[in-house]
Amino acid sequence: MTPLSARNPRVQQLRKLLRQRSSRDEAGLFVVEGAGLLAEALATDAVVQDVFVAADAEVDLELDRARYGVWEL
Repeated sequence: MTPLSARNPRVQQLRKLLRQRSSRDEAGLFVVEGAGLLAEALATDAVVQDVFVAADAEVDLELDRARYGVWEL
């Protein structure tokens, strides 16, 4: 998987959501960080829009790539 650049619109939105609560409120979105919180979100009825994974991450989550947008940073 080719990593997304910092100029990618998805990455820019993610950075904005991480920095500004008002952006999260306005978009009706939130961000969870870490494999544990992601696993909990996937185990509930939460709607997962995108999953961003660091290129050097050693996380082994079974993700349905057809169901979720999985992006490498």
